[in-house]
Amino acid sequence: MAVPPLLRHVRTALEQSGLAPGKLLVVAVSGGPDSLAMLHALDALRDSLQMRLHGAHLDHGLRGAASKQDARFVVETFDRLGIAYTLEEASIPALRVGRRLSLEEVARKVRYDFLTRVTARQRADAIALGHTSDDQAETVLMNIIRGTGLTGLRGMEPVATRTFGGRQAVMVRPLLHVRRQDTVEYCRAMSLEPREDASNLSLEPRRNRVRNELLPLLEEYNPAIRQALARLARSALLEVAFMESEVDRVWHDTARTGESQVALDRSAFLRLKPALQAHLLRRSVLMAKGDLVDLAHDHVEGMARLMAGPAGRSMDLPGGIRFNVGYGEATLAPSGRDLCPLLPI
Repeated sequence: MAVPPLLRHVRTALEQSGLAPGKLLVVAVSGGPDSLAMLHALDALRDSLQMRLHGAHLDHGLRGAASKQDARFVVETFDRLGIAYTLEEASIPALRVGRRLSLEEVARKVRYDFLTRVTARQRADAIALGHTSDDQAETVLMNIIRGTGLTGLRGMEPVATRTFGGRQAVMVRPLLHVRRQDTVEYCRAMSLEPREDASNLSLEPRRNRVRNELLPLLEEYNPAIRQALARLARSALLEVAFMESEVDRVWHDTARTGESQVALDRSAFLRLKPALQAHLLRRSVLMAKGDLVDLAHDHVEGMARLMAGPAGRSMDLPGGIRFNVGYGEATLAPSGRDLCPLLPI
């Protein structure tokens, strides 16, 4: 892809997101071709879009001297472009001790905690992430393998609000409709020399196995499988947006909320179509917990079954949330917490 089309993609993505003009973006930069292309594109557009940029780089401490070299490269890039930045270090192996999480999961959590802290400190409007359509295809495929519903098929959203470390942040992905190869060609056209992460070749992380083994195999059946998965994500995103609007419509007749708790009227809930029930349950968990981290399709199906069954049953959900079903209503609240009186529905 030539330089102007990539810039047009980034400009269009920002304008459609509502984050231009006049906004402050925290730009997450690893030093690889995707984030480097995004940074330079944002820098090229910041005057015309009246944007302000603040760079962010986290040294995960996973690759020794190579990680240090990545950090120096990114800092030199920020300095050359005249962009203020925040640089931090973390030891992911040390932070993983005592947690039943993979190295990938810990690294992801630490990275997003860092980015949301930087966003709060800078009072920025959003975090810019360099995910491409190839990343989208990998994400959708990984969700399918794990077993997902419609929300997992939408993959990553162009703009999304998420909570990490108790802080909310808006995330924008201006390269989500751009191929990874296009960012490589952009860097070449701009005489940029991105850093290469040798760990991307390792087959230990699941995403790398999907990227380097499964997707090439699927391309033997459909050479355009990556584009097909990205289209599936866009279609699912539209469907989910519609279902969320339906949840808005029925929410006040079905649910009532208090501090970290939600009560659902069973009769009103059971009158809803199953698809709408599922989305309403997800919304309820979000309201009670603050996020949907680790909430799987099986959890939602389990709650729906309990809602249709006898009173007195319960189930534990990720993040220390307990779902209790009574005669007239069901409640979601932190485990062991005394429920506060809520206004009637």
